[in-house]
Amino acid sequence: MNKLFLTKTIILLNILTLINCVKNQSINDGSLISLNDAEKEYSAVIFLKTAEYFPNQAFYFLFPLEEVDFGCHRDIHYNRKDFQMCMKNITAFNFQPKAPDELLYKIDNFKDTLCNLKKTILLKDSLIKGELNLCEINP
Repeated sequence: MNKLFLTKTIILLNILTLINCVKNQSINDGSLISLNDAEKEYSAVIFLKTAEYFPNQAFYFLFPLEEVDFGCHRDIHYNRKDFQMCMKNITAFNFQPKAPDELLYKIDNFKDTLCNLKKTILLKDSLIKGELNLCEINP
């Protein structure tokens, strides 16, 4: 009797955990921004901030937001509104750097500590098309 109750309880807890983690998210509703598009926008913001503080040393370079794992077949997306709010906050913030590399460090630190960027990981080659089951993960 106790083993049966314990087994049912464990199964129920696993199901509840799974329900809290999995949700259906349409990738066509415009609420997500892809990692590639996010990196382009992030790089443009860094270029503009560098041009603001160090006009003679400003250059455009594609800055990564995530370390890429080439063995994993997945797409990373961010919530579009959260990401755009983060970029606006970086653009408006007065960093007061002494050198371009210090500016890059301060921007990256700002992004990591003050921006609420939730990653949405979409598994590639999924059996489910259109609506994908996914987990939203905080970095």
